[in-house]
Amino acid sequence: MNPPESSYPVEARRRGIETDCNLQILVGTDGEVREVVSIQCGESGLGFEEVASEWALAEFRFVPAMRGGVAEEERVRW
Repeated sequence: MNPPESSYPVEARRRGIETDCNLQILVGTDGEVREVVSIQCGESGLGFEEVASEWALAEFRFVPAMRGGVAEEERVRW
């Protein structure tokens, strides 16, 4: 899964830089992303963190965690 090309950080695109980002995400009982708790990107200071956070909040959907038949919020790594 990759973010839309239009959201790629301008300076990183200009310099031909790519990186991977690791996110810790709080997923709500409905499977929606409630919060991006932390982000670690291989290249920092170029806007990758902001793009990854915005993309996760807008596009990611999960199956909620279930305990005893009841949906619960849960932190996941992606």
